[in-house]
Amino acid sequence: MKFDTGIMTPVIRAFAVFLVSSIPIPLCSAEQEQKNPSEVQSVSIVNLVADPTTYQGQEIVVSGFFWFGFGQQGLYLAREHAEYGMVENSVAVFFDEDFVKEYDIKRLHGNYVVVVGVFDFKESPSDNRPPRRIQHVSAVGFLEKAPVLKNNA
Repeated sequence: MKFDTGIMTPVIRAFAVFLVSSIPIPLCSAEQEQKNPSEVQSVSIVNLVADPTTYQGQEIVVSGFFWFGFGQQGLYLAREHAEYGMVENSVAVFFDEDFVKEYDIKRLHGNYVVVVGVFDFKESPSDNRPPRRIQHVSAVGFLEKAPVLKNNA
């Protein structure tokens, strides 16, 4: 199924890509299943880096380039940011143990993905974790390239 993503709003596009992604990984608690989908916010990495307190504790949908390395796994704005270790523009991703047991998350490495999880921000974390992180991941999917729209004129 293909979507004309050129005219979709970013929120609709994120949900559409998530729903049709090649590896949807639903892993929800009973409480999460009862939530209204409108409670999940589509957010960019830029917004999470610039204004993290706004999203503290909220369930979010965010997309980016997924990378294992530099002592953490995380989402980056672009491939180059990950390859050069520019962690200041990234968000760490922490998967629950059950999630890791059931799915091979290493397949995500080096791909653009969509992640659904709970955002956590601590200015001075005492546990040596990055200050911006997504926890309690409930779903992950690969992003697909948007089709090129051609003008027939």
